[in-house]
Amino acid sequence: MIVSREDWARLIKRNPFPEAVSEPTSLHAFVLTDKPAKESIAALEARTTGRERIVVDGRTLYFQAPDGFGRSRLPPAIDRTLKVVSTARNWRTVEALMGIADEI
Repeated sequence: MIVSREDWARLIKRNPFPEAVSEPTSLHAFVLTDKPAKESIAALEARTTGRERIVVDGRTLYFQAPDGFGRSRLPPAIDRTLKVVSTARNWRTVEALMGIADEI
């Protein structure tokens, strides 16, 4: 998937979990191929457990997994539940990619 520099900057600016930035491996941004239906978003929200939090903003899914991305059962179900294709990056990588884009 290709995301423009402007869209990437918007993704960072619209982060609904700014308090999680200090733990960048617990915060993830999923870029989605399409905007999912409200019913699909509700179905995904129902699958979160423990301290997990999600927000879908257009074609971006923000996922905070304070107990660890690898321990969560949600990521494997995201594409199937939302009925879209996604690619995810942790927040450290999100910021690093923004830095690379700024240098170009």
